[in-house]
Amino acid sequence: MKKVVAGLALLFTLNFTHPVSASVSFPIISQINDRVYYNYIVRGNTFYYADDDGTKLYDLNTGTLLRTDDTENYLLDVSTDENWSVQKDLYGQVLSIHDRFGDKVVDLYRLSYNDVEYEFEYYLDAKFLPNTSTLVIASEDNLIFYDVVKEKVTFVRGIDTDGTLKVSSQYITIGNDSSIRVMDHKGQSVTEILPTERMISYDLTSSNELIYNTYSGRIYRYKTNLEESSLVPFKTSEVIDMDESGTFVGTRDGSLYDMETSKRIFTNLPQARIAFNQDTSKILVIDGAVRVYNTKNLSKRIISMKINPKLFSFIERNEVTPSVITTSKDKTSSTITSNVTWRTDNSQVVYFSKEKLIAKSPGKATIKATFEDFTATMSVTVKKDPRPSNTQWLKSQKKVLDQKGSFLNAPFKIYDAYSKVKGTNGKLYYNSELYVNGIFKDSWLYGTYRKKKTIDEIILPLSLEKRTDVTEKEVTSVFGKPKKVYKYEDGLTAKVIRGTKTLDQNKVKRINLYTIKKNHTLQVTYDDKGHARYMHLF
Repeated sequence: MKKVVAGLALLFTLNFTHPVSASVSFPIISQINDRVYYNYIVRGNTFYYADDDGTKLYDLNTGTLLRTDDTENYLLDVSTDENWSVQKDLYGQVLSIHDRFGDKVVDLYRLSYNDVEYEFEYYLDAKFLPNTSTLVIASEDNLIFYDVVKEKVTFVRGIDTDGTLKVSSQYITIGNDSSIRVMDHKGQSVTEILPTERMISYDLTSSNELIYNTYSGRIYRYKTNLEESSLVPFKTSEVIDMDESGTFVGTRDGSLYDMETSKRIFTNLPQARIAFNQDTSKILVIDGAVRVYNTKNLSKRIISMKINPKLFSFIERNEVTPSVITTSKDKTSSTITSNVTWRTDNSQVVYFSKEKLIAKSPGKATIKATFEDFTATMSVTVKKDPRPSNTQWLKSQKKVLDQKGSFLNAPFKIYDAYSKVKGTNGKLYYNSELYVNGIFKDSWLYGTYRKKKTIDEIILPLSLEKRTDVTEKEVTSVFGKPKKVYKYEDGLTAKVIRGTKTLDQNKVKRINLYTIKKNHTLQVTYDDKGHARYMHLF
């Protein structure tokens, strides 16, 4: 008789952890190693930044410093064609216009229109209307329209200028925490947005979409006509920035959202302020250094998710690895099993354990999957197992074991020629030590220790019979009291390998021996839950 496993006491802990990886990974293009936190503008392929050393221009593709203007000014805006930039002095009372070479064209201390002089105050702001040379200056409750090419004021409009000035292809807005005043490019009032809550921030795209968020985290979105808003389903209390297409929203804490799905896009971006270039081909993460990322993989972002339809129906006592199916913007689909959170509304029908969905008993249940910002539910049905009960199945096994010296339906029996077994290599390990080295044929692992002449042992992993809930009590009721019992308080690591794949892995706490046909032994191995895992005949 082959010796029984005894005296093995290595503690085994099974961890089902997976490295968390971003759904969308953006490759980094370049890095600007400067102390940047604010006072920056992105135009074309250039990053404009002003600090105590002056205004600096960096190439986004390489991170190379292109030029420094030594003037210690605050950068306000750069025209669409990058022919002009506007700055204000540190006291906020002088506007400086520079050309594309960085040369100062003019300093503006005040401007005249219709024989009225307009001086500048500390809260001075200015923006170029898109694709024009017209500079809109907000100061002293006036909007002053100044053409930098013609070097003259074209229009002045009196209006409350308390707030942040923004411009689009159609609108001019001034917003603070209580209102957003909207005008057209002629300075005529269009509307005023009056939120019912205090605002944290707002953004206006060149295509005339506007969003703002409040201190409760709610986000409101206005389409191009700015007449009616809709509440965005996600929330954030961080400062927000919308890309020019109105498709994406970035926040100061590095979160990126898809406005089409109203879901967060999980990425490899660090937790810092997000900014976009005009065509969203690049994302900039700004926190001291500026890291520039290529957004080509945005097409891989998930836009929908569903639970795998294969989970719709089960037979009781079966178990599967549950999965969800995601669809990306580029219309590719992926089956996801890791990092999914699963829930069931009826654990008496189905439940989840160690990354498996286990059908417990006949009935119906609803399961819920959460992956990243997506959730899905599905009704599942567990049907009664049409096969014999565990006890009936054990009785059939015992009858064949006693009569033939083999398991039910097994193609070979003990003492058959080992050379007849053709199949896949198989191994059984206890605590990483090889215990059986043989050949798998269908559900049975055949081994020999008589110089490979005869089959001397047969192992049946009960997982291959979908019988992972057979109890010691059920085995005893059929095979009687065991002849010998081995207990392993600390547990043994049991692992069955078929080919190159791990077929079964358990923690063994008990092994019982039974006599079969007088000269055969049946070894039944039980896991830490008291369920039979292997039946080993030798």
